[in-house]
Amino acid sequence: MFYLIQYFRLVIGDTDNNVIASDSSLAPSHHTGNKNEKRYVNYQSENVFKIGNASNNKLLTSSEDKVSLSDDSDSEEQKWKIEGVEKDYDGYFLYYTISSNSDSSKFLTYTANKGFSLEEYSGKEYQHFKISLDGLEGFGANCKTSLGEKAGLIGGLLGPSVIVNTKDEFIAAINSDGPKTIHINANFDLINDKNTRIRDYKTICGSTKYKIIYNGNFRTNDPNGKDAPSDNIIFRNIDFEQEKMLTELYLIFLPHDKFGLIIVFLVIQLIMMLKVMEVIILENLFG
Repeated sequence: MFYLIQYFRLVIGDTDNNVIASDSSLAPSHHTGNKNEKRYVNYQSENVFKIGNASNNKLLTSSEDKVSLSDDSDSEEQKWKIEGVEKDYDGYFLYYTISSNSDSSKFLTYTANKGFSLEEYSGKEYQHFKISLDGLEGFGANCKTSLGEKAGLIGGLLGPSVIVNTKDEFIAAINSDGPKTIHINANFDLINDKNTRIRDYKTICGSTKYKIIYNGNFRTNDPNGKDAPSDNIIFRNIDFEQEKMLTELYLIFLPHDKFGLIIVFLVIQLIMMLKVMEVIILENLFG
């Protein structure tokens, strides 16, 4: 069975250049949509990841003040800390730093006409990177608004991945704290689970075999107002089938092709309350 990989682009500072793979080196390039600009992370521990390239599966690797791409050797030189450093007007991280886990004083740095290297952190623009998930469009993506620049959604990208086999495991996973990518390994019927709580920074992914959620009734806030509403939630390759309407759903679809992205703004009308849910992404890669 195939589980989805969350690809993303690393954008250099406040530019329109992505970090791409060029053989075993890194290079800057304008957006092309090619695989060499797509990356993925393998979670190792909190804020620590292996960073791979989609075109050749080689990993970002440090060597003193140099950086390259090489085959996975499971060395500390292939583990990196990804940490938010600057937020957008809405309080979400717009820029991140990438530092070597083997030498925390070394940060990924781009220098014009020189390329990529590892340097001590100075806060300069080209030590900051945006994370742009593959396929995002509209207000779910990094964009400019009348209030300023908005960070793109990342869902559970910077957290561990789990596979859930039962409805109870699924409900526990989406109601857990912290970022998490949740792969469903069965179709779930939530008809008897009203107002299922879903928390911040979650990505829920269907597989090639299982991707149906029946009678879903998710809520992004605590019914007693004990905590803030959740957001930064992504659904990918999920089919929702509803036999009984437990809430009123108003959907705005912005598809760009049959297999593409659908950005959904869910306005969920609950008893005694009208709650606006943060942008949720539905990406159905398998039709």
